[in-house]
Amino acid sequence: MESTVILNGLITSVSSSLAGVIVRVACVKKDVDTLTGRLESIMAVIGDAERHRILARSEAADHRLKKLREIAYEAETIIDLFRIEVGTSRSQLCGLTKSCSSGLHLKRNKKVLVNLGLAKAYASFISK
Repeated sequence: MESTVILNGLITSVSSSLAGVIVRVACVKKDVDTLTGRLESIMAVIGDAERHRILARSEAADHRLKKLREIAYEAETIIDLFRIEVGTSRSQLCGLTKSCSSGLHLKRNKKVLVNLGLAKAYASFISK
């Protein structure tokens, strides 16, 4: 009887812990999907900015291009970190969700998403 109570407590504890991990995974995956889409847009803008820089040969164009590249590289790093974490934790939580992650530093991801949003607005402004 005591072992049943202990096992029930253990199962409840493990279930709630796994539920928390699954919720974090869903949030991180959505952020990474958003980040990937924005990164693709920014890479297209970088191509346009490079063509503009060649035509204009201005320091301002060089500066804009440098800033866009910095943001793109940071976004690529976060996407790579997500892929690494998904790969290592998928074996730990095999079969529980379609994609699993032990959790990334969401604060940094949110900061990059904000930067990408600003870069996108900045890129549309400079292309006018």
